[in-house]
Amino acid sequence: MSSDGRQDLVAFLGPGLCVMLGNGDATFASPVCSPARREQLDSEISFADLDGDGWLEVIIGGDLVTVLLGNGDGRFGTQLLYEAGGRLTLDVADFDGDGRLDLLVDEGRNAAVLPGRCY
Repeated sequence: MSSDGRQDLVAFLGPGLCVMLGNGDATFASPVCSPARREQLDSEISFADLDGDGWLEVIIGGDLVTVLLGNGDGRFGTQLLYEAGGRLTLDVADFDGDGRLDLLVDEGRNAAVLPGRCY
């Protein structure tokens, strides 16, 4: 979640989605938490730099796809929501070949691509 080369940990804890930045010695800093909806607690999570700023975003599946724009310090800025309509799987790649990462939202019977310029 930061660009320091250390492994970080992301988990749903009591207060929401929490990031614990790695200290580089197999320990982690205290959690920095962002609110999460209860139904997101068992949702699929993906990570990608969707907006090209060098910081990872967190993408959470569910009835609403939530994109949390990363600030690079374990915190998040803007939260973007996209209606999905049910349980889903996520995939991130440049599906349309424009050089920007896109988000594939697959509901099982239907799939949609959110193009990278949406972020």
